[in-house]
Parts: sequence; structure tokens; C-alpha cells
Amino acid sequence: MRLQPRSRHTAAADLEHLIADVDTRHMCAGGPRDRNCDAGGPCGDIQDPTRFSARHMFDELTTPPTVLPEREHLGEQVVSPRQVAKQLHRKLVLSAAYRHVIAHTTGTVAGDVERFAAWQRDVLEVRAGASEVLTIGPFRVAMSQDKEAPSMSWVTLVDGSTSEAETLKAMPKLKAALKKHKAQLEIEYNEAVFPKVGAWLESAGMKLARKDPLMACHPESFKPFVAPEVHLTQLRSTAIAAELEAFQQIRWTNGGDVKRPVPPIDQLRTALAVPDSVFLLAWLDWEAAGTGLSHSTKGAAELVGVVTEKKLRRRGVAATVTSELVRRHFDGGGDFVFLDAANEEAAKLYEKLGFSRFGANLVYQ
Repeated sequence: MRLQPRSRHTAAADLEHLIADVDTRHMCAGGPRDRNCDAGGPCGDIQDPTRFSARHMFDELTTPPTVLPEREHLGEQVVSPRQVAKQLHRKLVLSAAYRHVIAHTTGTVAGDVERFAAWQRDVLEVRAGASEVLTIGPFRVAMSQDKEAPSMSWVTLVDGSTSEAETLKAMPKLKAALKKHKAQLEIEYNEAVFPKVGAWLESAGMKLARKDPLMACHPESFKPFVAPEVHLTQLRSTAIAAELEAFQQIRWTNGGDVKRPVPPIDQLRTALAVPDSVFLLAWLDWEAAGTGLSHSTKGAAELVGVVTEKKLRRRGVAATVTSELVRRHFDGGGDFVFLDAANEEAAKLYEKLGFSRFGANLVYQ
């Protein structure tokens, strides 16, 4: 799709056009990289009508592997099992059930497990305003209430104290609740916190659909990359239709890899009005080449939708988009970025950008 991005000097300056706009203080040498499609996770945009999330498409990086520094644990206070954790003075207060996880992890990994759990709670709290949020046994469920849009749901596990009996007892009620809303039952959670739950779900008739590495990045470990020939435009709700169509076409077809209906641009225009989200459209030789977006909540950001047009891969598009999204979040005061990589190859490439693993996102259907 060939379009000419608008100049920053146009009268309708509603788009921010960037030409490899990466702070030179953060620049490092590296090769091209591409592979994505929505770094997925519970808070991602909808790739399938029944989900809040999606996956990724990358290029290759030649940046040296990252050496991550040790980090402190994010809090020592504990609340009783099944009690919702809260943040006190930016330190996390977690249930005692997590101690069995933290006991086997150290440094950054332990902190990332805790921070991810806090993010899950924060997102459920935010979604409560526009979605129906339920607690069914050990499961937390968020279901959209927009009658004019396709039914969407997110089912996850947050508290690590669930038992086999409690899990199996909740399954009939969970299935009934999703059926009532005409939504597909899909459960996702961090395997590091719930190592036994998979077998219980399989005994209830569910099948493992995906197992993707959960990865996080911090300001001190970030290794940015920029391809000078890649231009980036931040989309706004007032963007022209052609730009929105280009974004939707690349994102929802995985850059041309799959044929599927593309959501209308009105949905994207609505999403662009959310103040804590950033949507980037990448260009190569004045041609729309890739997409990427981030959603921020209380200092944590999830990256999703990093996709490169099929014929323009291996030229650094996805690496540049990812780096810019991470850089913006950290420059804005955020201190935690995470995603779930689509496969092991993608995970290795993310590691070269400074991401490290803290678990695996399991998806059961």
C-alpha cells in the first residue's frame, strides 16, 4: 500500500511524523529485525473477535546479547491469600500464595512476576468501567458490554493459591457465563505462577492452544535499535482515512500472511482517542510498511500489534517500531514494558533489545 505520509508542516498537524526519531543517547549498532503481529496478552487489541489480545512478527537483530543487572524485590509486605494486592508507595503488596514462585526466582524475574500480577489487577480494575468483570472460582473474567460490537472476553488467573478442586468446580459456571455472552472460552495465565493448572484444564476438556514466552524490559536493560530509512508516524484520532486503512490492513492480516476481515477504521479511530495508548505506522520509501502499539497502565506498558508488511521484512521495521514504543514509555516516566513473544525465535530477538523472560503465557481453548 503506497501512501505519502503528511508533513509535520501541514495545517492539520494531527499526526506526529518521525524520521527515525530515536534519542541519540539511546542509539546502538544493530541489524534489521522483523517478526510480529500482536505481542498479545490480555490487554492487547482484538485480533480475533473473541479476544482482547494477539501475537508478533520480527526482523533479525545483530545487537550483542543483553546483560541484565540485578534488581531489588518490589516489596516485603504480604496480604492474606485471595486478597487483592495493592500498591503502596510504588511497592507491590502481594498475597502469600506468590511466595512459592518468588522462592524459586531471583532479581529481575521475581520483580517481573510481581509486576505482571499487579498489571493484571490494574487492567481488570480499569476494564470494570466498560466491561462486566466477574470472579468465578479462581478465575477473573472481563466481558465487553458493547452490544453493537462483537462479544469479547478475557479470562485469566491472578492469585496463585488455586486448587484442583476449586478450578474444576468453576469450569461449568465459567463455560455458562461465556456462553450467555456468546463469547469463546479462552483462558490465559502465567505458567510460572500456576505450573499445575494446565493438567487440570486438560482434564476438563480444554486444549493448549499457545505457549508463548512472557518477557519484560526495564530502562537499564533497554537496547534500542533504529533503521535510518524507516519513518514513523504516530496516528491520532483525526488521522486521514487512508492512513487508518493502511494500519488496519497490515495489522489484521499479519502483513499479508493471512486473509481475514479487517476491522473498520471507525474502531481504530475510537481506540486512538485513548490517552494512554500509542499507535505507530511505519514507512519505507513512502510506502506503509508496519504497525505497532502500546497500552500503558500505572507505569507498565504492554506492546502489541508489531507487524511488518510481508514484502518489506528484514529491513528493520519491527525493531525500529518496538524500540520507539519502549523509548517513549520510559521517557514518559514508565519503568516496565512487557509482551509475550510468538515463539522461541522471536523471544531470542527480543532479548537483543533488552527484554528478559519471566514466565510463559499459556492459552487454553
